[in-house]
Amino acid sequence: MSYRTAACCIGLIAVFALTGCGSGRHPAPGATAAVHPTLSRAPGGNSRFGSLKIPPAQLAVALKGLSAFQTNLIKDGVLTFGEYEQATFATIQCYEDAGFTVQSADPASGGAPGPRLTARGRYDYAPVSAPHADPRVGIPMLNRCSDKYSSTINFLWAGKTAPTAKDAQDARDALGACLRDAGHDAPMHPSGSDFARIEYPPTGMPTANQLPPAWYLDCARRIAVQFDLPAIPG
Repeated sequence: MSYRTAACCIGLIAVFALTGCGSGRHPAPGATAAVHPTLSRAPGGNSRFGSLKIPPAQLAVALKGLSAFQTNLIKDGVLTFGEYEQATFATIQCYEDAGFTVQSADPASGGAPGPRLTARGRYDYAPVSAPHADPRVGIPMLNRCSDKYSSTINFLWAGKTAPTAKDAQDARDALGACLRDAGHDAPMHPSGSDFARIEYPPTGMPTANQLPPAWYLDCARRIAVQFDLPAIPG
């Protein structure tokens, strides 16, 4: 079973994926590795992905109530790829320590384990096959991991790797086409609010413990991977 967690999701689709693994090198975009990076690698960074300078006002807000782990990474006002990577792998280790399996979310991978580093410099990962079949138990466990290690880091890094407005609309159009091909209604040029109503009919607001339908998540994951997005933007 796959779990949806707000900390790993920006917009309307479930968390995406990778198990952390490493051999002392950064995986090439789209590649996977085989050993847990938190056990085998020190944070190194990757110059081709650069770093993010956090404006002072945004940094002040980000640091309020932030975990010690994440605070240590951004307190200097700069978030490097290596620091983002460290937060990612620490989160994955926490997921696995809690009993979750983490694998690639790319449908073409067939659920293969291993980190997937995208061309935008973003890691995708999703916990699956958890022993906690009840999402009311599993989701809080996942959120505790992300709150400790990566929730704010992911939010900040997502701003650096965000798609253009055209990328976002192209992805929404493709998601609409995927849903229509699967026999579901979707506008030709849908907005984020259109997808919210499809995810959580009829109002677009989820009720307690309501999850999006599997057919929606299947299309959303495929399109997000195709367009190298963390989520279908609203």
